[in-house]
Amino acid sequence: MNRGLNIKIEKGIPIPPRTTARNSEIYEAFDRMEVGDSFAIRQPVKEPKHVQQRMSAWNKSRRNVGKQLSSRILESNVEGKYIRIWRIK
Repeated sequence: MNRGLNIKIEKGIPIPPRTTARNSEIYEAFDRMEVGDSFAIRQPVKEPKHVQQRMSAWNKSRRNVGKQLSSRILESNVEGKYIRIWRIK
């Protein structure tokens, strides 16, 4: 069955980078951190798992060089829920 897609195969088209601005900002912060440093993401945390998934991926990719992050979801009477990330190794 022909659906009329008219597919044209092309050569030499470069693949753009995968990272988004939001992800690269988080990864760059992770890379700049030294042991004992931390930062908070204070905007309302509706999906803290998103940030924790990025942190987990970073931990896995840096495991062979001994770097590690840890996070906690915290709550403030003024700001509500937020996430704080520490460099622990």
